[in-house]
Amino acid sequence: MSGTSNACSSTELEMEASAPILALIHDAALHLGSTPALALEAARTGGIEVSGQRIALACGLDEDALVACIELGEGFLDDPEIRRTALSASTHLMLQFGITVARGLRAPQLMARWAVPGRTADEFAVWLRDFAILAEAMRANAKPSAD
Repeated sequence: MSGTSNACSSTELEMEASAPILALIHDAALHLGSTPALALEAARTGGIEVSGQRIALACGLDEDALVACIELGEGFLDDPEIRRTALSASTHLMLQFGITVARGLRAPQLMARWAVPGRTADEFAVWLRDFAILAEAMRANAKPSAD
């Protein structure tokens, strides 16, 4: 994603990153089962689909980390109980994993930071899959029960 743009905004922009970071994203996409063409697109735009979740990626300023986000849906934080639960979960997730729930420009989003140095594309792919599963679980748990 470009400069100061919202990490969860449209992935039409070119991702600004060095060749090693773009290769990391490309190779992680291949590990996740993307076609070579989709892996190239993921590296080009910083947008990747994992387990049915659209993940937007942005580079940290020093390229020491990638920031990932998944939109959770417009109404995700509408319910006061969900907001309290999300805040409480964010506190634990941020301290332990660098993950938080945030209000984005278009919708609430799950955001995370993944440290790059010394890590492989396979590790990144596993992390992306887990991140996507977490977002889906949060959405599922936020839906009102049918009592």
